Amino acid sequence: MPSGCSNSTRVQQTNQPGRSGFTLIELIIVLLLIGILSALVIPRYSNASDLAAETALKRNLGEVRTMIQVYRSQHGSIPPGYPRGNTSSKPSEATFIGQLTKPTAPDGSVGTIRSETYNLGPYFINVPVNGMCGSARVLVLGNEEPLPSEPIPNSEYGWIYKPLTMEFRANVTGFDGDGVSYYSY
Repeated sequence: MPSGCSNSTRVQQTNQPGRSGFTLIELIIVLLLIGILSALVIPRYSNASDLAAETALKRNLGEVRTMIQVYRSQHGSIPPGYPRGNTSSKPSEATFIGQLTKPTAPDGSVGTIRSETYNLGPYFINVPVNGMCGSARVLVLGNEEPLPSEPIPNSEYGWIYKPLTMEFRANVTGFDGDGVSYYSY
């Protein structure tokens, strides 16, 4: 008798004919349950990812708009985008990005390192990417150019900015879950 065994009786295994796996009915029921569960769960996850993208878009818009206000308050009420703070000059994307991502002087001129002259900012490391379209490019409108009434489809720009009115918008078509246009955020 092997050590540790107290009973030498063996359990006899019986092989029932025709009972070697699941029946077709059992498999169909399991597949139906999986289908029902996935129909309930998948929309919730896709809804959650849409909601996360909308939340990120709102957060990015809020951050950029706040930094535009901060820049304006530190530069004699001149918003970013105007070269050397000259509001009669045509604003540009390069000037806007430079003024927000590099140190600036009170007159709006852009420096490479923070110093006594360039003692304001930077406000961002980079302009945020618009996660809804994957672009950080900013279409900066001149004083005479109207703000588009709707986003520009198939554009390389993720954002639209009008320095004269300090309007900063997401260049995204579509609507959120509440039916609000992303462009109107």
